[in-house]
Amino acid sequence: MMQVVRLKELLPKINKDETLKGRILRKEIALSTKRSESTVQNLMFTAKHLSEDGMLAFKGEKLTPAAALYLAKQSKEDQKDLIQKEFFTVSAMKGYLSSKKPVQQSSISGKEQPSIQRQKIEQEVPAENFVSYTQEPEKPEKKAEKTPSVTQSSKTFSKEKILFASADHERKYHETLEKVSVPDAAVEALCYCLCLSPNIRDGLENFFDFHTMQPKPECLKNDALTEDDEKAIKIAFNLFSGDTPTINNYEDSNNQVKECKSYTVTDLFCSSYAPYFWQAIQIRYPEYTK
Repeated sequence: MMQVVRLKELLPKINKDETLKGRILRKEIALSTKRSESTVQNLMFTAKHLSEDGMLAFKGEKLTPAAALYLAKQSKEDQKDLIQKEFFTVSAMKGYLSSKKPVQQSSISGKEQPSIQRQKIEQEVPAENFVSYTQEPEKPEKKAEKTPSVTQSSKTFSKEKILFASADHERKYHETLEKVSVPDAAVEALCYCLCLSPNIRDGLENFFDFHTMQPKPECLKNDALTEDDEKAIKIAFNLFSGDTPTINNYEDSNNQVKECKSYTVTDLFCSSYAPYFWQAIQIRYPEYTK
């Protein structure tokens, strides 16, 4: 995190370009640190908004990067309260903060009573045991929808099961993530998309360099790829870095615009992989797709 903070200060000076800022600057920092832009953005946010006590806990390795980011999103009062009570995991923080929300006593229907009764029980539970007693509100059972050639993972994501195209898709996804030292949401979405097709997952090193953490857009020139394969690669790269990587140097700007249009929702989602592309977006942006 401190490396990212220093690079944010130094890169504009080194390049003698005071206009180097925003996303362009994040991209330069991502290249220098070999991290995704989303990771750089999260570290910047944490450095700016984490309280002094929270920063000490983070430096003392009591907080993971994910927990530090979640803590940084809270008010200064809540941050101080959480650190004092030594809630150092995201689940513990969420549980404690939800218990502090005021309970609405007016217009209580029969369906709302169990939820309020549960909140009352949570308030009586000792703080150190809070997480063990916290449960999600019960939801009515939904009839399972028939989806051809789709399996459900036994692992959960955002409290819901991840949708996989096949058992091989699921297996390769988890195997690939295990090889990445710090797999963030951008990397997870990338791996999910690249492992969709057997034409891609059987030779992942031809599509993405996991050592430098950089896409290989030249792979789109492979004639063996189907249209669905190409779309899976494009959305994988897009979710990973936010870019639409070009594979050619165009003298004619109209041709370059034509290629960029192939990254639009209209083009990408005209694919048999469309349900899985939506799942990839949920993996990449869980905070916006609940």
